[in-house]
Amino acid sequence: MNSFTQSISSNWHPLRVVYLILGLMMMAQALQSRDIPFALIGGLFLYQSIFNTGCCGMSGAFRANDKESNQKTLQDTEYTEIK
Repeated sequence: MNSFTQSISSNWHPLRVVYLILGLMMMAQALQSRDIPFALIGGLFLYQSIFNTGCCGMSGAFRANDKESNQKTLQDTEYTEIK
């Protein structure tokens, strides 16, 4: 199995299923009413569910590792007394 089909068929979580159902419902309604903007939004939800992306892509909401953030907080801070 190549990586493309493996990425589509794995890592399904509840929000990804909600995006899929919402996208399918929006696309069906858009095709029935012939509403192009609604179809574009439904297509966005389908894209997000099928390819497991968010609004900003797969690494759009990057969070630093806990080790990196702990090192920054544990450094000694120097203070200068102002009179």
